[in-house]
Amino acid sequence: MSSLTLEADEEIVLNVIFTPFRSAIAIAGLAIGHSHPGLITAIVSLTGRVLIDTDIDDTVDVPLVTALLGNFPNPFNPSTTIRFEVQGSRFVKIEVYDIRGRLVRILLDGSKGFEAGRHSVVWDGRDDNGVQVGSGVYLYRMRAGGYEAVRRMVLMK
Repeated sequence: MSSLTLEADEEIVLNVIFTPFRSAIAIAGLAIGHSHPGLITAIVSLTGRVLIDTDIDDTVDVPLVTALLGNFPNPFNPSTTIRFEVQGSRFVKIEVYDIRGRLVRILLDGSKGFEAGRHSVVWDGRDDNGVQVGSGVYLYRMRAGGYEAVRRMVLMK
């Protein structure tokens, strides 16, 4: 592992080579940090193209990390699409909370397995009882294996 320090106005282009570990799985990593210990300036989701070991010359996009990518549109009305990637076969749980931390809706309950790749789920702005929720800031949390992330979205009416 090597490290590189850039001055404030410097730029650099990094070429990342994805090395197949086994069919459809790639290994690579990139960490971007800040000069102040403990502060992170960017989180990068890397996806590589990996040649599948078959007689046919096909390629497939394989996420290198499990990641909650965000929702679109944001702000939204009446619905939004939450995008995520899973590195390998994973059970995924995605829940929506109000700003006070109360559970509003379970979008994915963790019982469905997802293959490696990019996926999405739609939230229609309703709670688990089918009632339309009010305008405001909502949080959504994704858990998959040891990965957990929380993002913010805004429902505007």
